[in-house]
Amino acid sequence: MPHQVRRAAAEKENTQKKTFTSWVNSQLEKHSPPSAILDLYTDVGKGHVLLDLLEVLSGQQLPREKGCNPFQCRSNVENALSFLKNRSVKLINIHVADIIEGNPSIVLGLIWTIILHFHIAESVARALSLW
Repeated sequence: MPHQVRRAAAEKENTQKKTFTSWVNSQLEKHSPPSAILDLYTDVGKGHVLLDLLEVLSGQQLPREKGCNPFQCRSNVENALSFLKNRSVKLINIHVADIIEGNPSIVLGLIWTIILHFHIAESVARALSLW
């Protein structure tokens, strides 16, 4: 892969990371208590942030482990992904291990899927119901 193509791909990923971090933080401001993330890949992998985000977007309280050891983080990510699957959100090739490891393309894909489901799809559904 030529250097320019690699650089363009890295810039695109970095722009997506910044944009999604900003969006997640704008949602987490609404959580009680408010929270924020510094690094999208690391913080989402801990699970608490993901659950906080889904609570804000869904208006539901989700089960969670209180601590931050690897078992508790894994359990929280599993709870978040199970919640999404139960709402019929398609999680293609998104696995717990990839989220915990902070795999950039998987974390970005997960956040984009959440944005599509909770903001775009629900906005369209609301608009159609007004017809």
